[in-house]
Amino acid sequence: MSMLRRFVCTSMIAFFAASASRAAELPTASPQDLGFSAERLARIAPVIRGEIDKGQYPGAVMLVARKGKVIYFESVGQLDPASGKPMTNGAIFRLYSMTKAYTSVAAMMLMEEGKLRLTDPVSKYLPALANLQVSVPVTDPYTGATKYVNVPTDREVNIQDLLRHTSGIVYGPYTSHPKVKELYAKEGVDWKDVTPEEQVERLAKVPLAHQPGTTFEYSLSVDVLGRVIEAIERRKLVVRLLLNTHAHYDHVIGMRAIQQAFGGEYHVHPADRPLLDHLTEQGAAFGFPPAEPPDHPHDLADRQTLVLAGQTIEVIHTPGHSPGGVCFRHGDWLISGDTLFAGSVGRTDLPGGSFENLERAIRERLFVLGDAVHVYPGHGPETTLGEERLHNPFVGENARLA
Repeated sequence: MSMLRRFVCTSMIAFFAASASRAAELPTASPQDLGFSAERLARIAPVIRGEIDKGQYPGAVMLVARKGKVIYFESVGQLDPASGKPMTNGAIFRLYSMTKAYTSVAAMMLMEEGKLRLTDPVSKYLPALANLQVSVPVTDPYTGATKYVNVPTDREVNIQDLLRHTSGIVYGPYTSHPKVKELYAKEGVDWKDVTPEEQVERLAKVPLAHQPGTTFEYSLSVDVLGRVIEAIERRKLVVRLLLNTHAHYDHVIGMRAIQQAFGGEYHVHPADRPLLDHLTEQGAAFGFPPAEPPDHPHDLADRQTLVLAGQTIEVIHTPGHSPGGVCFRHGDWLISGDTLFAGSVGRTDLPGGSFENLERAIRERLFVLGDAVHVYPGHGPETTLGEERLHNPFVGENARLA
């Protein structure tokens, strides 16, 4: 029953996403032609009529469409209970908070495009919302009176918090938190004669009602998410380079799709071109499906300098895991691919692998960069060159000599 109710909700959202007049213009199709069960669709109306009989609402309109074709469109109950006028498919409703659904879908689309992550802090896109505080009640031990103090957040508000209304942001008029209600009114945190930019500025001046991620409270969270989407779209980022540390199947498999979606030049070390040319054979050895490499690969060279957004990235050839394995260095961080891991190194039993070459590359080409360099491997947690130089069981100071 819970799945049916979710399906009914989805169907009603589909109605609100298109006006009745627009739906009437769409072509129709049989449910079976578009992968639906007519028998299951027929279960929707009885459930909604049951809610109407309970007094939950006077009437409803349900619409299900797929691929631009309507397969289910039905109205039940009354449009006007006072007069007994029946509900019709052409009824017009006020949408209220259905813009939240549109905004959330837009956010999901940005996630599919790799422009947004659920774990991203909101301040990454709206810096004014960094360093927020939380208003918490404390009791005076002598008088028993309650007062409110601001404390730091345990963590930043993130995108998931906005989507599920657990950000600590609230609706001022409706929140049960008296101090936050008072401050929202004082700072004018509402939508009366205010631009989206001003709304965020005002939100930055008031505390949260709850620690992020701890409490659901219906709120302005999705309004803020809309501002995040605007900020992302304004950036107009362009993908220029697609870089592989090596050409093993698991690292190359998604590159062609990324290139086709966003463009950008693909770069790999020339010693790994044979692996790139035999990508499908690589995958087959592990039971993976066929794959095509990215188009028009460019060669990376040892000690080559790449410039992105005014920042320089150095290419360091570190063969061993594969003949053309490389690392990318910028300042005090290093992307090591499968050359060096926290407490381990890349395997060398694959075609072209050599532990002797890998060990030499790590000791002579990476450890000399300095202990403070942060290492971000292709798998597993980050580490530092100092930690691995001292303690790595394969290439550290206490490991056996090559």
